Amino acid sequence: MTLHPIYLVMGDEHLLVREKCAELVALALEGGTAAFNHTVGSAVDGHVAGLLLQAQTVPMMADRRVVEIRELERANVESLDQLLVYAQEPCPTATVVLSCAVLPKASGGVDRGRRIHNAVKKTGEVFQFKAGKADPIAFATQRAEVLGCRLDRGAARLLVDFVGADLGRLEGELGKLAAFVGGQGMIDADAVEEVCSLLAEAVVWTLTDAIVQRRTGVAIGVTHRLLEAGDAPQKIMGLIDWQLRQLLQLQDCLDRGESPYASGLRMPRFKIDACKRALEDRPLRADEVLGQLASANRDMRGHAAGGRRILEALVLRLVAA
Repeated sequence: MTLHPIYLVMGDEHLLVREKCAELVALALEGGTAAFNHTVGSAVDGHVAGLLLQAQTVPMMADRRVVEIRELERANVESLDQLLVYAQEPCPTATVVLSCAVLPKASGGVDRGRRIHNAVKKTGEVFQFKAGKADPIAFATQRAEVLGCRLDRGAARLLVDFVGADLGRLEGELGKLAAFVGGQGMIDADAVEEVCSLLAEAVVWTLTDAIVQRRTGVAIGVTHRLLEAGDAPQKIMGLIDWQLRQLLQLQDCLDRGESPYASGLRMPRFKIDACKRALEDRPLRADEVLGQLASANRDMRGHAAGGRRILEALVLRLVAA
């Protein structure tokens, strides 16, 4: 790979942006001493001048200096003007790596971000990573191989259904899956269901929080997210039922002045503290909550094809209860 004096790495696929920047930095520092020749900074608050001065300093015991300037989109006009001048004639003994999610907006009728982009294309190279362009299933199977495991296409598709197409989240869940199978071997659909069902449970806590806080929009939004991820309405309802019963148990402990830990409550400590505050502001009525859950469960058993509608109606009734 040809090494250029300046690069621009941009896009809203943040994982790929970070990885490309790291790749360029590693390439530019090869054979040198990173501690003396690698500087990282942000374009915010007028730091650009000092970073560009670093780029023009003679490298120490190496062929070049490497300067990363992040958050280009947040640079002020003065900093953008300095970057434009530098990009038109970059220092040959340095590699400057600019990164941003989007180009800076035009100001005063001048599109400095686009000018920097065009200047870098002439003197260096531009990389762009736009969300939605990468195939998340192919990404998942390839990343599993990097982790020393194999992920068949069916399991990869199931994983994407569970967590969505965001590559950063996929990478995080793949790390958990690799650990689950012992760092080697096949990651199958059963492993994906076992590990990622924990994600669904965490999301349902967001839903039950919204129910307690009477936030209808958030509650319905999370419900739709779970359904679109492929979770069965019956499974979601079971998690809601379990979590609301945990909340009612916590509320009962608070009313009686008892320790929730002594009562056998299965809830993380940070969750208990947050739920205490919510329940103090908006107590749950046990008769209404349990009545709504029982009614919805009866309806769900009798209307297998209408599970989604019954679940949505339950969430709306619980918020209003």
